[in-house]
Amino acid sequence: MKFWPAPAVCLALVLAGGARDTTGANPQIAAGGQLTVAPTTLDFGPQAMATTSPPKTATLTNTGTGEVPIERIIASGIDFDQTNNCGTSLAAGAQCTILVTFKPAITGPRLGNLTVVVSAAPKPYMIALNGTGE
Repeated sequence: MKFWPAPAVCLALVLAGGARDTTGANPQIAAGGQLTVAPTTLDFGPQAMATTSPPKTATLTNTGTGEVPIERIIASGIDFDQTNNCGTSLAAGAQCTILVTFKPAITGPRLGNLTVVVSAAPKPYMIALNGTGE
């Protein structure tokens, strides 16, 4: 089941459209938290129509000294889905994983984003998602 972000979050993502964090790090989380996201792209390659790919893994790591509050994690579009073990916060020194799958609804190149919204960060963390429906 997919949950679409509230309108205010959609507006924030549109306004931040050109502000993708390509380093995977966002140094402005309050209280000493330092979140890194790896990798910055998940490429699923070709996938048969209406079949689900094996999951690919993205890792969130808090390398800072404070807790990082996680508001939500969203896989965009109808072709990508995610599950995670991140909870609502990530303690200092902790990691969590996000499993992303690709199930193309139509043929051709398919693009999306995995977005991690952290309430104390000035912009969301984004991982580019791509694959090809065959």
